[in-house]
Amino acid sequence: MLSNSDPKNHDPNDHFFDDLYKGYNIRRVPAKRMINSNPSKRGTINEIVVTNYDV
Repeated sequence: MLSNSDPKNHDPNDHFFDDLYKGYNIRRVPAKRMINSNPSKRGTINEIVVTNYDV
C-alpha cells in the first residue's frame, strides 16, 4: 500500500500517479490537513491510496 497527496488537488489534468500506477487499485479519499502557514488553505484535500489488492 502506498499513499500520497493527490496532485489533482492543484492541477486536475495531472495524471502522474494514474499513469505510474495503472494496473493497480487507486482510490482517492478525503483527508483533513490542519497544518498550513495560510489558515485559509487548511481543510480537506484528496489523498491517493494505491494497493495491489482490492479493498
